[in-house]
Amino acid sequence: MADNTEVHPSDMRVVRFERRIDRPRPEGVIIFDYPAKGGRRGTVSISADYCDDPVKVLRELRRELADLPRDRTQALAVVDEVLAAGVDAPVFELTSRTGWYDESFVLPGKTFGPKRDTLRFSPPVGGVCGRDRDAGTLEGWRNGLRRSCAASSILTFAIAAAFSAPLASDAELSEGAIFMLAGASGTGKTTAQRAAMSVYGASDITLMPTFDATGRALEELCSSFNDTLVVLDEVNRAGRTRKAREEKLSEIAYKVPGGVGRLRAASVSEQGLANLSWRVTVLCTAEESFYGGEGGDSRRTGERVRLVEIPVPKPDLGGIFPASYLDPGERLARGRELTEAVDSIIRVHYGKAIQRFIRGLVKYGEVELKGEIRRLMAEFTMELLDRDEPFAARLASKFALVCAGGRLAARLKVAPFDEERCVKACRHLFGMSLRAMMPKPPMTVERYAKALRRLLRDPGRLPVVEEGQCLPSDVREPIGVVRKVGVDRVILIRKDDLRRVVDAPIGMALLDEFARVGALVIGGDGNRTIQVKVSGWPAAGRLRWFAFKVERIEKLAKGRPATV
Repeated sequence: MADNTEVHPSDMRVVRFERRIDRPRPEGVIIFDYPAKGGRRGTVSISADYCDDPVKVLRELRRELADLPRDRTQALAVVDEVLAAGVDAPVFELTSRTGWYDESFVLPGKTFGPKRDTLRFSPPVGGVCGRDRDAGTLEGWRNGLRRSCAASSILTFAIAAAFSAPLASDAELSEGAIFMLAGASGTGKTTAQRAAMSVYGASDITLMPTFDATGRALEELCSSFNDTLVVLDEVNRAGRTRKAREEKLSEIAYKVPGGVGRLRAASVSEQGLANLSWRVTVLCTAEESFYGGEGGDSRRTGERVRLVEIPVPKPDLGGIFPASYLDPGERLARGRELTEAVDSIIRVHYGKAIQRFIRGLVKYGEVELKGEIRRLMAEFTMELLDRDEPFAARLASKFALVCAGGRLAARLKVAPFDEERCVKACRHLFGMSLRAMMPKPPMTVERYAKALRRLLRDPGRLPVVEEGQCLPSDVREPIGVVRKVGVDRVILIRKDDLRRVVDAPIGMALLDEFARVGALVIGGDGNRTIQVKVSGWPAAGRLRWFAFKVERIEKLAKGRPATV
């Protein structure tokens, strides 16, 4: 281009102003549309700090090969006119964090509320895990999942948890929660997670973040997913050994529900590692209980109410689709059928529910919504907590928020269940979780003896099977048997079933104490166990059993000394 070639300002324009509001110090940029060399057009973002300095704007445009006069004075004149004409260009706010901004709510691809036309989501570097995608219809999703939710409290709870996450700010709880579905492989835990993911978007398992992440990566994930549900894959990815997993979970249990990442010096923050905060609800899975086994009862109360374990029934009991009235084979077949039904629906219909739900929440209005959330939570806890138990009260508040989210979703006709089903599911799982996590007093012979005495009155768990008799066919899940051995009537229990008596680990020290007080039969070889054949027992042959003397167990349970 010759030096005297005229470039009219209309060939270049300020498209919009953008202001990032998710940084420690809000940053503004000007978006220019310009003619470039070779007849093409381009756009460039230039810091808004340069608005009063056309020289710096010109320098940035030159770097982009904008087609401007070679004469510096002429080029500056063009930039001056473009800046003056762009004063009325639209102004947009950008954020890489989802969630509430005053009375507006940001999701990937869409903003709801008063700022719907001016506040936009800018995807973070790590992406949004499929939350910018939707497909199918809301009606297809709701109707397709209704039968499976009716058959599963865990599936209902997982979906309700997805709806509850945007309510956390109005619930004003002191901390969030990580809900951990704990159970064996093949129980449907991942299916429940994927159903919860489908509330927000695509639910492919490849889109699910994992525990195999650095502390900073986890902070950025929670910040990006602010006010929504975070679904994390198997806890086993957190470490190679149980100890390593426990250490990482302990750290995460305080960091994630606490809503604040590691605080960094101002000099570090300015280099891009900003201090982050968030409000999220987390749904994860584990194949082992972190509140059972050695050291389980020693975990701190603060950790327990943040990392909330929900036991999942074993595969032969139906997993997330339990059906005690069916034979084991029928339970497995039913579970597979319902799991496949869920999968077929969420592969086709996803991402629609959250949009309708948020639109409904925005219409409530901030004051009315906050009042209704608190009313629903109070209603949930009122009937459950009739005694002074601080741990139970804190735990109940987490389930109460999930229940409130599910009930509001049902009212807004976006949930695949009704309010009554949601309440029943949340109450049922609260009870299971409380029993699994309630700090237990140290195990003593008296406590264990009382549990054994209760089982003596339950022939379905401790049937009487005398020598020569066979285990009754209608006894499906026995813990042991009662029979006469020598001169004593005893309770026979296999080693693997000892903890089923009280749902807690039983150490050798406790068994030694039973032997010391004469309540445990010692074999002729000095072993704590004796060999007995019980016809009809799942494992054939003469097996090793712990034999507790019934007479002495009765005395111990009543607080009387049982010493010989």
